[in-house]
Amino acid sequence: MGEFETKTSLARTAPAFISGLVILLVSVIAAVIFAKTLAKPVRRISESALTVRSGDLGAVEDLPLNHIRELDDAARSFNEMVHGLRDRDMIRETLGRYVPERVAETLLKGGGELSPEETVASVLFSDIEGFTAMTQDLGPQGTVEVLNAYFSAMVEILEDHGGVVTQFQGDGILATFNVPIVAEDHAEKALGAAREMIDACRTHTFAGRRLGCRVGINTGSVIAGAVGANDRLTYTIHGDAVNLAARLEALNKDLGTRILVSGSTAALVQSHELAARGTQARARRRLRSRDLRTGGAGERLGPRAG
Repeated sequence: MGEFETKTSLARTAPAFISGLVILLVSVIAAVIFAKTLAKPVRRISESALTVRSGDLGAVEDLPLNHIRELDDAARSFNEMVHGLRDRDMIRETLGRYVPERVAETLLKGGGELSPEETVASVLFSDIEGFTAMTQDLGPQGTVEVLNAYFSAMVEILEDHGGVVTQFQGDGILATFNVPIVAEDHAEKALGAAREMIDACRTHTFAGRRLGCRVGINTGSVIAGAVGANDRLTYTIHGDAVNLAARLEALNKDLGTRILVSGSTAALVQSHELAARGTQARARRRLRSRDLRTGGAGERLGPRAG
């Protein structure tokens, strides 16, 4: 009887055991399939995040939506983030075509606000010698081509030295060092940029034309900010320090120099050789300045027209 009862018990429990085993296997298979279903969108989010991190936003495709709510929310949020980053890049690129790139970055970081400030900065003003007469030979198209080639080269030099170009005035360039980007050695950077600008004019042509430029640098208090009409503002700098830099540039023609810096700039320069130029009386008549220096013996030139 014992053996018979045992067999009967096994016969009764076998179907339940087999059913349980089948359910277990089905559960395992379902878990594997579900895990793969989860893993694929998660892996795509991870791979897309790495692409975003590399800065290649153009290569990031929109993540597909998912029937699982949590994954669907994650995909939607990720897509919105990428679209926002693309818009931000487009705004920065667009702004950078009309205002200095560093000003555009500061604007974006500040939520579109760029507060006016008064600070000490080194101001650089340059222009092309003899360019007014040259435009008569170049014509409209040639003038624009030469200016664009020249400005592109000079802006690259100025920005490499930490300067921010705030204005193009005819054939002139107005750049500032120490605002809006802080630079403790702003006078050194301004003079380094000026010397490289002179060297570039000596060794390069611009749209096929050989050009010469003159540079004036002054260090002093300036007011920097966005000015203009309500719907059209320009970031620029104001103050006597700016006017003096422009006058120093013009005085190069009289003194036969390429670079002139004021005494306030010279006092901050240690790594460049400077030489005194001009007389006290002449400086007072033209600039009301007590000290003028040239950018070094390499910039010593004879008088020239322009």
